[in-house]
Amino acid sequence: MSNYYDTTPWVIPATEKSITELFLCFGERVKVKRRETVAGPTLCGNKLNSDKMLYLHSGLLAQTYVTHDANKPYAISLVLPGRVINYCGYMGIDTCSESVIALRDSEVFMLPIDEVRNRVKERTELENEIQSYCMSCIASDYDAFTCMFTCDTEKRLAHLFKSLAQSFNCDLKNEWINIPLKLSYSELSYVMYTTKKTIERILPNWRERGIVRDYKNGFEINSWELNHLL
Repeated sequence: MSNYYDTTPWVIPATEKSITELFLCFGERVKVKRRETVAGPTLCGNKLNSDKMLYLHSGLLAQTYVTHDANKPYAISLVLPGRVINYCGYMGIDTCSESVIALRDSEVFMLPIDEVRNRVKERTELENEIQSYCMSCIASDYDAFTCMFTCDTEKRLAHLFKSLAQSFNCDLKNEWINIPLKLSYSELSYVMYTTKKTIERILPNWRERGIVRDYKNGFEINSWELNHLL
């Protein structure tokens, strides 16, 4: 499959082991239910967990932006296990319009941003790793934004599938790649910032063309065929 982006658009990278250990050792363990808001603005006008970084231990989260578009109400990026979010907050970037919601029942470990800074300030190597990780996540977001406005929906979807394949450490040289994650048409439409009807048109066509096929715990993509779309 061709390399178009240096990052994985819509899917932020996994953390280094040292960062994972920081959250598992000192973070507050919290279980959240599907569709529950994990962080961001609330109906009462408060900002839930906006001062914390969250490490996803299991499940699936989404970083969500309300678009105020009736046909495309949300734009989301996916957070797989082994990722840390509120990286913008750590870097001092305002994210007041962003929410984090659970797409599946999930388990997270939370650490206040100030505590993360205090715990790494005497550990230069770890501090540099966290800063580098945050910049990598921001680069992923930027590439997703760029792809959103420079590619049509079919090409965006192909880039997303490639990002997922890379994120699950699939061998991109294989003809068929198993991605162990099921996403609904609605969830895909939110990631792609398009309508559900558009996804309903593209995926059945891809199945007929032998580009994608479903299996119990996820889907398979034909990397050779998908590569022609990139």
